[in-house]
Amino acid sequence: MDQETLIVRERRFVANVSHELRTPLATLEATSELIAEHRDELSPAGREAVDLIVEDVSGLRRLVEELLEVSELDAGRANVAWEPVELRALVEAIVRRRRLEVPVDGEPVSTFADKARLDRVLGNLIDNAFAHAGGEGVRLEVGRGDGWSHVAVRDAGPGIAAEDLPRVFERFFKTDTSRSRDQGGVGLGLALAMENARLMGGTIDVESGPEGGATFRVRLPLRDAPPEGDGR
Repeated sequence: MDQETLIVRERRFVANVSHELRTPLATLEATSELIAEHRDELSPAGREAVDLIVEDVSGLRRLVEELLEVSELDAGRANVAWEPVELRALVEAIVRRRRLEVPVDGEPVSTFADKARLDRVLGNLIDNAFAHAGGEGVRLEVGRGDGWSHVAVRDAGPGIAAEDLPRVFERFFKTDTSRSRDQGGVGLGLALAMENARLMGGTIDVESGPEGGATFRVRLPLRDAPPEGDGR
């Protein structure tokens, strides 16, 4: 069996499994929500068990959503819904939804992008900064230059090992414990963030030094209209 056939089979398997998980996941979510409504009636041990169930079901939901997105991208069904986006306002909205106290620096910057995809990209990077750096020194910066817009997500955590930097955007790759203390997930978040950035004509850069800390910078072309010939 050649490599191309294996890849096709792997992609088909991922698509089938993710779709098959949707129905039992919906049942699990409904059940966990019902149990959570009666959390205060339980013993301390019971409340702890309920919290673990809710957290695990939420993690399973994220995993299924990531697998569905992988299958969409691999099948070439990922459409870009171009619309005007003001980057600083979007970043501030993401921070507010998460009820975080994070400084957002920089001026308003407008471009055309897929707002929903960009929301997921930036949300993933912000969540990573808090998960892997414990929220230490997290700050955000919006800017522009040389025809590009950018949003930087910085943290003052332990950083990323030099040998891991070239691989952080690979699917299913997880950095070692110097940055991640078993934070869950299967290593798809950053890979999907990069693929979504590329769909919009952009990229994501990452920097980390021996002194610690990491910076992920989303870069998108400055546009005053959707790309020509893109009718999606």
